[in-house]
Amino acid sequence: MVGFILEDLREELIQTSLYAAIKAIQYSIPQSNHHFFTMLERYNLETCTFFTPVKEMGFALYEMYEVSGLAMEDIPYEEYVPSAEKLHIMEENAPLVYATY
Repeated sequence: MVGFILEDLREELIQTSLYAAIKAIQYSIPQSNHHFFTMLERYNLETCTFFTPVKEMGFALYEMYEVSGLAMEDIPYEEYVPSAEKLHIMEENAPLVYATY
C-alpha cells in the first residue's frame, strides 16, 4: 500500500518534502516525529485531508496507520472499493468524487 502511495503521489510528496519520510516507512525504518507532526499540523478534520503547498491530499485510514504506527484500538477497519459499474456512474454524475477513487 505504501508503495502505491509513493508511486501515485510521487511528485506531490517530493514537493512537500514528505517523500523520504513515507519511503522510510516502506522499509520499516522508524518514522520521523518531526515529519509526522508536520503532517498532523496540515490535517483538516472536516474533510479528512491534508492541505499542502501543492494541493489537498487524502490518505486512507489504513495508509495513515501504516505511516503513523499508531494503534487503531478496537475500531474495525474496512476499505470500500466501489464496483466498476458504480465507478462509471460516479464518473458521469460526480466527476470530482470520481477523481478521488
